[in-house]
Amino acid sequence: EYKWKSHNLLITDNEYQYEYATGMKTGFTNEAGACLSATAEKDGTKLIAVLFKSEDPNRWIDAKKLFDYGFENYKIVALQKAGDVVKSIPLVKHNRLQGDTLDVVVKNDVTVYMKVDDVDKLKKVVTFSNEYVAENKKQEDTTIRLKAPIAKDAEVGTVSYQLDGKVVAQAKVYAAREVQKQTIFRAIHYFFKNLASNLFTLKTLVVIAVILGVGLIAVGVTKMIGGRRRSSRYVFKTNRRRRRFK
Repeated sequence: EYKWKSHNLLITDNEYQYEYATGMKTGFTNEAGACLSATAEKDGTKLIAVLFKSEDPNRWIDAKKLFDYGFENYKIVALQKAGDVVKSIPLVKHNRLQGDTLDVVVKNDVTVYMKVDDVDKLKKVVTFSNEYVAENKKQEDTTIRLKAPIAKDAEVGTVSYQLDGKVVAQAKVYAAREVQKQTIFRAIHYFFKNLASNLFTLKTLVVIAVILGVGLIAVGVTKMIGGRRRSSRYVFKTNRRRRRFK
């Protein structure tokens, strides 16, 4: 039986012991002096601290300070979960019966290990493949729209998370559903369906009332004009005395 003695004071019972330490190796070289490669784990986060030319007891003290700083100031941030909707994007040349926007999603979790104070500074940027981006007719129109057809689960672009212009995390985005192309039959179907669903809305009732009002006025005017024309056709005859010549 042989007993190994660890020279890593972070994991042994002494005044420099660190409760989250898990290992790893001490060492010494002429160039680097007293060294330490230490590991620690807390709440699922694993860190490594490497020190060179750090004499005892400073290397234990410094390692603990490094670990504490890392655990207190950095964390794993869940930016998106698998299946999350990253963005809803408007559509053109599509079957409007399916809706006028498309949700794009990520298929995997998007996480990043970063400084806690910088989380709120992250900027989310979604870019789309030129294959699916519709051309805007007006130059001043900068709205991005996707054009049909688009297959379900088609890779349509990427989402990136940037800090001060630097990308810290990135993932592909996919179409959450199929987007069918518009046809004349689908357009007609949508028109009548939309008409039926909005038939009794306040706006539609006002429009119908206005149309009926205009129609009644037109009918009244037509009848009045027609009545005047009929009255002008009557001819009144007067009695004339006939003269007799002897």
